Amino acid sequence: MVRGFIGAVAAVSCVLPHKAVDALCATIIPALRRDGVACDLDIDLDDDCPLSSAELCALFANLLDNAGTACLALPRDRRWMTLRAHVVLGCLVIEASNAAASPPRRSFREDAAAHGCRFGSHGWGLSIIRGIAERHGGTFDVSHVVLSGDGPKFIARVVVPCPAQSVMT
Repeated sequence: MVRGFIGAVAAVSCVLPHKAVDALCATIIPALRRDGVACDLDIDLDDDCPLSSAELCALFANLLDNAGTACLALPRDRRWMTLRAHVVLGCLVIEASNAAASPPRRSFREDAAAHGCRFGSHGWGLSIIRGIAERHGGTFDVSHVVLSGDGPKFIARVVVPCPAQSVMT
């Protein structure tokens, strides 16, 4: 079942009772599409999610922003991203993947620290995502892979236990 704005903007299958996440996606996805990023979303969230709307928005905003930034460094014909969010075996699993130009270098924070800078305006997104996942007893993993014919791909996966949720297959 498709509900909310997000169902009308891309190849998507979404159930978004979280109005804040729907509003966030309604802002970000059309902008990505205008910039030539093929967006494929499959999001199924319900009201029993253990994360607050603010935490969900922080996760989705950072994942979408990172994917968009990586894609904009590529030619238009290579720009794509996927975002999946489902409850699987009692855990909320959010996975974002996107085309990437090359293996990621050190984060902005690491670069700033190496040059003696204390604060930076970029590079906090992955640490924010990790902090939210860990606060809820979950995990956050990132990987950069190169598949033959597909080019480099960046994958970010958040897994958070959802003890009150039913098991989905």
